[in-house]
Amino acid sequence: MKLDAQFTVRLSSEALHKLRQEARRRGSTPSSIVRHLVEQELGGNTALDLSWRWVGKVRKGPVIHGRKARTALKDWHPGRRG
Repeated sequence: MKLDAQFTVRLSSEALHKLRQEARRRGSTPSSIVRHLVEQELGGNTALDLSWRWVGKVRKGPVIHGRKARTALKDWHPGRRG
């Protein structure tokens, strides 16, 4: 990523303190956290973009409902693929 421009952000001392703590916790810099947050906010990410690793596909036929669904899903565990 090429950085082309810069701007100044004024924060309260409390917000700056929290930002620095978070940067230390992540092993990062306050600037990189702010860049990431701005890009995330303005990047137009959809809920699907943000949750891509949890989204899968159903390999079987139509969705069932009611008691049949409880029976069909009794052995299902989240995080299990296949």
